[in-house]
Amino acid sequence: MKTSFFTLACVCLLNISNAQHNDLALLNENTLYHFKPSTLKKEASSMPSFHYFKTVYNTNTLAVVHKLEKEILSYNIKESRIYDNSEAASYQIKLKQQQAKALVTFNNQGTILSSKEVYQNVRVPYKLRLHIAKSYPEWALEKSTLKVSYNTISGLNKTYIITIKRKAHKKKLRLTV
Repeated sequence: MKTSFFTLACVCLLNISNAQHNDLALLNENTLYHFKPSTLKKEASSMPSFHYFKTVYNTNTLAVVHKLEKEILSYNIKESRIYDNSEAASYQIKLKQQQAKALVTFNNQGTILSSKEVYQNVRVPYKLRLHIAKSYPEWALEKSTLKVSYNTISGLNKTYIITIKRKAHKKKLRLTV
């Protein structure tokens, strides 16, 4: 009786410890940024970069992405010391956060003409993870980068650069959303 109980306990402990080292990415609700969309839409509609907001806005945005987008939207080029209203010009501003950085181009009116944003180690959307899992069974996600490119003319382009690994082998995938 003691032996069977001890064996059962060991099997359960091994199973639990093995589950803790799973390389599959899972959805974590705590990383999503919850806010009132109506409030954000009212704030953004009065901004000169409302087109940027309409193009990049998504309710399922990760907190790190939303935080940088909000900083980009709230940046006022007219308060910058490099701003000169005497002639038409465009201004490039670099914004940096812990996992993200952006290069944003503004015009004289404060409208965002273009932006290039890079987010390191972001959660890959569920549908992409599922596609990768089906296409590359027994491969694990190692790291991910999200590159967002916005332009007033060409619109929005989101590309995930995902590194997957299996034993000593690595592959880099580029997936455009």
